[in-house]
Amino acid sequence: MKLKVFNERFYPEALKILAFIYNWPLLALNNSIENIMKLKTELTELHPVFNDWAPEKLRLFYQVSYKTTSRELIAAIYAFI
Repeated sequence: MKLKVFNERFYPEALKILAFIYNWPLLALNNSIENIMKLKTELTELHPVFNDWAPEKLRLFYQVSYKTTSRELIAAIYAFI
């Protein structure tokens, strides 16, 4: 029951983050700190938890997210958030 409430509550945010990750090609091309900070700013607008993340955690999150299926990514987003 608790898991169902959690999923219903955070599913829309996870879908927004999923759509954002798949439309963010900058890090795929260039892992510069500038691009990571841009990613942090954009993700923080979607969910405030990203504001506290270090650049390496963001880079890892992006790299894992970009290579997974949507179902796996949504599960990863729940785990990260």
